[in-house]
Amino acid sequence: MSTRVKTKSTKMAWIMVIFAMFDMLYYQGLLSNTLSLFLVPITEDLGISRTLYSGATSVTGISNAIFSAFFVVFLNKLGQKKMFVIGASLSAVELFMMYLAGCFPQIGIVIIYVSKIIRALVTSWATMMVVNIICSTWAKKNNGLLMGIATAMGGLGGTIFSPLVQSWINAIGWKNVYLCWAIMSVVVAIFAAFVVKFKPGPKDALLFDDGKEVVQAKDEDEAAELPGMTLLEARKTRNFYFGVAYTFLSGILIYPPITIIAAYATDLGLVDNAASAVSLIYSINMVLTFFIGGIIDKFKCRPVMLIMVVLIFASDVLLSMEHISATMLYVIAALLGVGYTVLQVPLGCMVREKFGAKEFGKIQSFFYTGMVAGMAIGNPLINVGFDLTGTYRSTFMIYAAGLVLMAIFLFLATGKIKYIKK
Repeated sequence: MSTRVKTKSTKMAWIMVIFAMFDMLYYQGLLSNTLSLFLVPITEDLGISRTLYSGATSVTGISNAIFSAFFVVFLNKLGQKKMFVIGASLSAVELFMMYLAGCFPQIGIVIIYVSKIIRALVTSWATMMVVNIICSTWAKKNNGLLMGIATAMGGLGGTIFSPLVQSWINAIGWKNVYLCWAIMSVVVAIFAAFVVKFKPGPKDALLFDDGKEVVQAKDEDEAAELPGMTLLEARKTRNFYFGVAYTFLSGILIYPPITIIAAYATDLGLVDNAASAVSLIYSINMVLTFFIGGIIDKFKCRPVMLIMVVLIFASDVLLSMEHISATMLYVIAALLGVGYTVLQVPLGCMVREKFGAKEFGKIQSFFYTGMVAGMAIGNPLINVGFDLTGTYRSTFMIYAAGLVLMAIFLFLATGKIKYIKK
């Protein structure tokens, strides 16, 4: 029989939330957001084209979509902790393979492509989804605020580490930087294996829980019961399927415009403004990420996310105009920064708000897979439109119409829970 007991402290909760912030600072801020700094030295050392090297990114995206689709299968078999430890260990393998690519330039590009498949698994098992699970599980409330702060660490890390990484590459060479990172990832994996807990135990208090009570498990090793739905229960609701449809369309309609904004600015004759427009996108994203979770905590997902979608709609309308000035380009970049934020913290907040924390990771994996699958389709699709018409304008008109459908799916997904009638 379960009983309620007073917990001793929130020590483990704070450790886990701080670990979530470190996770994004390290994996996203350091290992991902500085990748562009390696483009020139790697292609020059290996004697390969930039197009061939950039193709590895597409391999990562496709592999990520595939691995995400099987997230629940592995979660049921391994559990979240083992998945993270394996993901962190594979991160060390991927980084060491990048080091080997520099040691064996004759087959370097082959090694890089294989390493990027491994990287996709790391992305699924050790980054954003893990952070959302931690912030949803280890706090009674203000979950969105914690997700936002943790996620913002990725952008902050990119800002802090970019000049440092450049100096490291100049000092010791790009392959030795990867070797150092591989060693660091081994340390992270060991720490996770012995310290990290993904579910509160019977004596662990949650953050922002005034009562500081948890359900007593049958033994000390069993995790406490968390509120919310199971995956099976969630899949019996219309909200679940509307939510997956929303994330699928968001992957198609929101992220691809960000990837071509610099090229589009160049096509419009705004070459000198292209780089600064891209920087503005990520600056807006970094700042907004700090606050969006707390705003959602206060006002709920539906109104906040719908307003953000309206702003993205406005960016597509502006992008479809025939004449775009430099000032308008910066306005568009700011709106796209809002759009990029929609793909991050709000997704986890929506899952937490509608389905709870009980099987948060399993449920979110379906939403995340929908988004990644949408990106895999949307990235080449937006360029197909350009190849057919010679401009992105008509594509953005279609995207604006698609956002209306996406907003409808969002409205239905974030409404009152409705079960599917048999």
